[in-house]
Order: sequence, then structure tokens, then C-alpha cells
Amino acid sequence: MTPPPRPAAPAGAATDFSELVHYTPEQIEAAGWLPFSARTLRDKASARVFPHSKAGGRITFLLRHIREIAAMHEVRPASERKRPIAADDLRRNTEAGAVRPSGG
Repeated sequence: MTPPPRPAAPAGAATDFSELVHYTPEQIEAAGWLPFSARTLRDKASARVFPHSKAGGRITFLLRHIREIAAMHEVRPASERKRPIAADDLRRNTEAGAVRPSGG
């Protein structure tokens, strides 16, 4: 199944209609835009794990949804991770009331 043709913007128009096209899970799978089957896309959308549209009762995805799903699965290099909270910092924050330890 090939994706539907994207409508062309009228001459001089600033609107990019490609952002408004709704793609079915089958179209996304066939295009290879995400590493998920149509069934997985539909299941995760139904479970509200993946952003999606449900116009007309059908699960569809806009380009921004596809980009968000791809970004959800990015893995950043270890050098970009936030440093762990040191025990001294945690103690200072707890004393200042910023962090409440879970108690038992």
C-alpha cells in the first residue's frame, strides 16, 4: 500500500499540507518510517503509549506523531546523561525541604 499523494500548496501559500496528512499504521509500516508493525502501532496507540489521532474513529498518525514516536526511542550517549545526585547533595536538599525521602 503506498502512502496517499500529498496535496500541493497553492502558489504563494505558506502552508505545508504534508503536516496535515493522516497516515494509517499500514502505510507507516509499508514506508518503513518506524521499526514497528502496523499491529504494534495500533496497539500502542490504543493503550495511549504512542501519540496519535482518532478522527472518524480510526487510529491515524500525523508526521509530528511519527517524529514524536521516533524521538521516544532515542538513546543518548552516556556523556550527555545528567550526573547522579551525590549523597551530600541529597542530604542538603532534604534538609532544605526540596526533596522528601520516602519513609518507612
